[in-house]
Amino acid sequence: MLSKNKVEENQQFSFSKLTKMTKFRESFFTEDSRPSLNTLKKWCSQGVFNTKRLGDTTYIVLDDKVKEVFGSQEEEKEQQYQKDDTATLESLSILRKQMASLTCQ
Repeated sequence: MLSKNKVEENQQFSFSKLTKMTKFRESFFTEDSRPSLNTLKKWCSQGVFNTKRLGDTTYIVLDDKVKEVFGSQEEEKEQQYQKDDTATLESLSILRKQMASLTCQ
């Protein structure tokens, strides 16, 4: 077992998240373009994605291979959420000003 100091010294040591294949399909594909579970399993056996089997369940490892396949999809989603939040805040600000001008009349 690695001690805390050894973990801090080892720059290559990292934990990757695991996700079930069904959740992976929902998260990375639109409803009308999701591959079948058999296709996803075939891709995993071909090495497209890394997997980890725990008990009877096989998980996809969310690591660099997933990033290679999907690019910066998650970063793009986060940027879109930030843009949406900014637009919502701007709309609320405009609405508050309009309401304030109505109440002052």
